[in-house]
Amino acid sequence: MRLHVGEKVKICGGSGVNSGKVGIVIPRSQVPTKQTSGGIIPDLPGYYKPVDWAQEIPLRLEDGKIITMYEERLTRVS
Repeated sequence: MRLHVGEKVKICGGSGVNSGKVGIVIPRSQVPTKQTSGGIIPDLPGYYKPVDWAQEIPLRLEDGKIITMYEERLTRVS
């Protein structure tokens, strides 16, 4: 499944604290980043290593929070 910017998605169960939440796919450029000794990582709470953009999708949840989630943990919402 290939997701595109603007698509509405739901995070499947078993995905931690974000299970069941709904969000919109956003461009990578909207994810704030910071430079660390280990490279560039998202400047978001809980992120401590670089994102693998080949596997993770940036989302803006309904509450406005920005996160990334593995694509296989997402389903399209119509």
